[in-house]
Amino acid sequence: DQENSVTLTKTDSSDNDIVKGAIFSIYTSDGKLVKDNLTTDANGQIEYQSQDLTSGNYYFVETNAPDGYQLSSKHYDFTITKNLQSTVKVSADDQENAVVLTKLTVTAQITARLKVLSIVSIPAMENLLKTS
Repeated sequence: DQENSVTLTKTDSSDNDIVKGAIFSIYTSDGKLVKDNLTTDANGQIEYQSQDLTSGNYYFVETNAPDGYQLSSKHYDFTITKNLQSTVKVSADDQENAVVLTKLTVTAQITARLKVLSIVSIPAMENLLKTS
């Protein structure tokens, strides 16, 4: 029996750099798992060849994103054509995690510390006055 193949290339959506270490699974269009734990290589690619890829519609879904990237819930669809040994190319892009930095002003930090000190200090002072 002949083997069909599919190649997925994973790139960064902001600069088109390759993304290695993303893990995907392949499913039939009706949701049946064909192959899992397929990891993009140093070229950002997964090359999968198998007799399990008979003619029909399939999709890749990302199951684990590399560090610094968001897990995508997109389905990357592809079709294997009947009676042809076919290699299908699929492109997938990934988005880096966004980091939001919050800056506190020095005044806010000092005010917060003073409130904590005053809450702790009042009962301590009352105890000192009672024992004197």
